[in-house]
Amino acid sequence: IADFCRRAHHSPLLEQGCGIGPAKDRSRPADILIPNWSLSRSAAFDIKVIHPLNNSKISDAGQTSGASAAVGEQEKLDNNALGCLERGWICVPLVVEAYGDWEITANETFSRIARRLVIHSHSSNSETLNEMYCCLSTVLMR
Repeated sequence: IADFCRRAHHSPLLEQGCGIGPAKDRSRPADILIPNWSLSRSAAFDIKVIHPLNNSKISDAGQTSGASAAVGEQEKLDNNALGCLERGWICVPLVVEAYGDWEITANETFSRIARRLVIHSHSSNSETLNEMYCCLSTVLMR
């Protein structure tokens, strides 16, 4: 994800947040920090891979596609939204189920990155998004 952001000229910073903020806590709400993401605010991309067959989520996962990813996204928001707010960042959880189903926020974020990549790569939006998802799927399978 950071590589795609770099190619889109977003200047990503990795593993940010530790020891910053009023409490000087040791949390790290940004796996990838994107400066000036929206309205001069940085975005803290917080990545999580969740298994849909986890015992606590299995009943919902059997009934609704992406249910585990939605739960994972809410967990990330519950854990990091306040810390991001204290730092002036936007909390952007990027959650994927182990079988490759990305949560809506992640899909919207990738679309935004792809639109910017298109400007710099001169390929179509669909080709760029396809490349992103293929690469991310390969990394996920490793």
